Amino acid sequence: MAPPLSILPRISFTLAQQIRSEAMTEVRDKPTILAVDDAPKNLKLLAETLKGDYRVKAVVNCAMALVVRRIG
Repeated sequence: MAPPLSILPRISFTLAQQIRSEAMTEVRDKPTILAVDDAPKNLKLLAETLKGDYRVKAVVNCAMALVVRRIG
């Protein structure tokens, strides 16, 4: 017997929360690289190349890098 339709949104919301939580845990377990370059194409290429093994934070100038570094 199928569940009543009123329960389906709660199930999908709970599943979405679980998937997000697992993804966040995986991201936290990766080392972080702060990439600084004034060319967005370079940052995109670097982030795409490293995203499997690292959490990449990409910024386009030193001032932004200092802010990102300060806030984590």
